[in-house]
Amino acid sequence: MLNEQSIVDALYQKLSLLGLKVYKNVVLPCCEVDVIAVEGSAPRPLVHVFEVKTRVKPKLVKQVFKRFLFSDYVYVVVPYKIVAHLYRKVDGSVGIVVYYNGDFYIYRFAKLLGNGYRLLDYIEKNIASPLHRHT
Repeated sequence: MLNEQSIVDALYQKLSLLGLKVYKNVVLPCCEVDVIAVEGSAPRPLVHVFEVKTRVKPKLVKQVFKRFLFSDYVYVVVPYKIVAHLYRKVDGSVGIVVYYNGDFYIYRFAKLLGNGYRLLDYIEKNIASPLHRHT
């Protein structure tokens, strides 16, 4: 049986192999984020936030909208068996990544939100403290 942490770990590894700066289990003042990937540098890096779920719960929509405030792109990562249910629940701005047979597939691309600078500012100001939990 899949659990969220095993998917988080696999996504962290995949994004790291792609050369992105990646953080997992990030604790922010407003919430905890499963995976953050920072891409590129000009004119500023883009912030991709990934929320991993193995079940679609009512609080998911609220969680996702919180991430809009500090992200350039927001994705929900789910096992393939629940993608149809998720598709009906989340806004069209949210990307959907499907986890299937140990790999990741983009089902729907996220739309640019343009708020990643807020998280980048937070990272810069709080660089002395660790961004992610060591598990």
